[in-house]
Amino acid sequence: MNLRSTTRRIVQVVVLLFAVLIAAPIAVAGQTTPTVPTEELPRTITVTGAGIVEIAPDTADITFGVYSQNESLEAAQDDNSTRLESIMQVFTDAGIPPEDVATSNYSVNVINEYDRDGNLIGVLGYEVWSSLTVTIRDISIVGTVLDDAVGAGANEISSISFYVDNTDAAASQARVAAIDDARAKADEMAEASGVLVVGVYSIEETSAPEPYALDYDMGASDMALASEESGSRQVPIAPGQTSVMVDVRIVFEIDQPQG
Repeated sequence: MNLRSTTRRIVQVVVLLFAVLIAAPIAVAGQTTPTVPTEELPRTITVTGAGIVEIAPDTADITFGVYSQNESLEAAQDDNSTRLESIMQVFTDAGIPPEDVATSNYSVNVINEYDRDGNLIGVLGYEVWSSLTVTIRDISIVGTVLDDAVGAGANEISSISFYVDNTDAAASQARVAAIDDARAKADEMAEASGVLVVGVYSIEETSAPEPYALDYDMGASDMALASEESGSRQVPIAPGQTSVMVDVRIVFEIDQPQG
């Protein structure tokens, strides 16, 4: 085979390939692609609802503090320990189980003496801080426990918190109320828009019930004064009401009225 024949054959192959490449898109373009029906998304209204249930607290957490100061560290610690033991006995006498009492703080500080230039010149004494946190599951005895603990040596109440130990039942009521509230809003919006609510597309709870807390804070001087004045009087305690709240977000399906 000579060079001229070889060249002619190569040219024929190239022309054939070029013709195939041109014809392929034309053939594909001539085919009809089947149409896949798309699912129609539902028409919706999104609203939020809130439900609130008021209930009385049934539990109290109280933190009692004991402060002792003395030139001797041992004497300050002994005084603090004696007061703590007396306070814990108050809890026992009130029928509070040991598992509801916990030491929440204990610290010892040195009281230093400084000259006018801020230089340390000696130690004046020591102070000991300690605290007990008690859970009282009978609200009616809170005032008595406060009085007796102060008489036993507590010279500070850093906090009193009232709450509901188990909010499940109240939360269920609040949840139903929140859903009813959301449905009422959806119906109102639908009526104003000339459509009807026909179902629920999705529902979500957007908040969790939290216990209400009422905090008091009494310093050592206030506690001492209260102890002197209380005598036969019981400390008045008003736990009030606990608000259990639930919020929901609901997407409702809507449609045009029939007929």
